[in-house]
Amino acid sequence: MKRPKYLYRFRSNVKNAIDEIEGCYVHAADPCSLNDEFEGVLFNLPRIPTIDDNEFEGTDLIRNMQAIDASKIKKRNDLSNTLYAKLPEIRYVLQKDLLIGMREKYASNIGISSFTMNIHNPVMWAIYGDMFRGICIAYDYEEMEKFIDSYENYKLCHVKYGEKIEQQSGFMDYSHKHKEWTHEEEVRLICSNIQNSMDRKIVVPKNAIKAIVFGDKVDEIIIERMRQTEVSIFLKAYSDYDDNAVLLFPIS
Repeated sequence: MKRPKYLYRFRSNVKNAIDEIEGCYVHAADPCSLNDEFEGVLFNLPRIPTIDDNEFEGTDLIRNMQAIDASKIKKRNDLSNTLYAKLPEIRYVLQKDLLIGMREKYASNIGISSFTMNIHNPVMWAIYGDMFRGICIAYDYEEMEKFIDSYENYKLCHVKYGEKIEQQSGFMDYSHKHKEWTHEEEVRLICSNIQNSMDRKIVVPKNAIKAIVFGDKVDEIIIERMRQTEVSIFLKAYSDYDDNAVLLFPIS
């Protein structure tokens, strides 16, 4: 396993970044709010069987799914034909709703804080650094590891990428993602037993924050405010148009 010296946490929302730095915490997000549609989805559920249109009579399913334009249905025959034509789509929608519903139920007590090992990736700055308008916080890996190891319900894991997503107890393992996300080089702090919104504020040691890296479009007022914190190393990130990379320069 690649063991980095630092973990980098991108924050596209500067206000959230300021709150985390000044409050010395990281927010552990609900897995359902993450940007991967397949996070925490249940697999190997039985497929929904063939549906007879009689099962839909007297229900709100059709109207709620917005799969059929009711204004175009004139006769019983039309309803039958439309339903049978829509059955593959209806089964898919039902299956997807079931999967997402189960995910929401079982993920509500999980929190995930995302970090990366690569601060020089321009894609990361574009997406998670809001096109260099955001902030990236550098944490000391060993300090974070020691802190996380001291809590039974915290786990630090390096995300593994592959063609197939591995499962644990019938659920997606939150330490695995599809290979399409490999560029993120993600490391996750995974918290269990989240009971309320305050549990999602994971207070970290003050000495864990080693540097603050500002996108080159961040307002100077923000930089000056961060100088009032206990952090002593400040850098600015710029696009390197020659090598399609990101360059970091110290701020004097």
